[in-house]
Amino acid sequence: MKKFIPILLTFILGAGSAAAQIPNPKWEEMTANDYLSALKQAQNVCVLPFGLIEAHGPSGPVGTDVYTVRYASLEAVKKVPAVVFPTYYFGQAQQGATSLGTISYSRDAQLTMLNETTSEMARNGCKKIVIVIGEDSNLTLIRFWVQVVLDKPAKDYMVYAVLPVTNRVTAGTTADTKWAAKPLPAAAAPSGPGVDGHGGEDEISQLMVVRPDLAHPERASQLSGADVKHLDDLGTHVSTSLSEYGHFPGSYSGNAAKANAVRGQAILQARIDAIVDALNAVKADTAGAALQKQFFDELAHPVDTKQ
Repeated sequence: MKKFIPILLTFILGAGSAAAQIPNPKWEEMTANDYLSALKQAQNVCVLPFGLIEAHGPSGPVGTDVYTVRYASLEAVKKVPAVVFPTYYFGQAQQGATSLGTISYSRDAQLTMLNETTSEMARNGCKKIVIVIGEDSNLTLIRFWVQVVLDKPAKDYMVYAVLPVTNRVTAGTTADTKWAAKPLPAAAAPSGPGVDGHGGEDEISQLMVVRPDLAHPERASQLSGADVKHLDDLGTHVSTSLSEYGHFPGSYSGNAAKANAVRGQAILQARIDAIVDALNAVKADTAGAALQKQFFDELAHPVDTKQ
């Protein structure tokens, strides 16, 4: 069944398309006529930047992911035209919900909003929808949901997902290497071991490029981002609903004290390049729609399907 999942995972860095830019790719800022023109230029490809509203330690605002994922998406569509949906944040941040300012939606709301949003995007002409995941925000939710898309009724649109280039959730922890992030360029290297994390040096460095007025690396010492190692006795092969909270109960991991815009730009460029590669691949994809139609036909008539 895995072969039918309509998802594109891309981390390969490469050159973007030389296609002309859409004057203003922001969905919410277009008139209806502007939208129609942009959609045609985008070849019916639309981007859904997915961030979260959640605490990011003492150095970053709760909208850190929202700002960086939309920035990277908007920069990418300068090279490969696509319509960019308003930043989407209807995900889960349950383990971080003990920190003020964090917004975490219920399980039903998460799936309903994903379904309703992409369905409405498709009704408005988006036949290829590319979800760009902000950092590690809801990585597991999206990996699950791109399979739920295959639920009935049949869809006349495809959903793709671009995973984060700084994937701390799976990198180095899984034998399935296709889910693991590729190494970043030298300029994106951390200042030392253990400084990256949620609200850590990597995330705040990016924020210093996107919204320097909201980044406060000088406040990093106000809260410890050290791993408290609760539940470590369970070992590396056991996970619980409290695994993240058990390690970093303050929704802050790493140390943002040495965050800097030079490193942030290097990470962001890697993210932008990955999105560019993804958009190019999505536009070139002609097999996905046919394969998805085949799947839904077989789903509706299993008795007539060759076993």
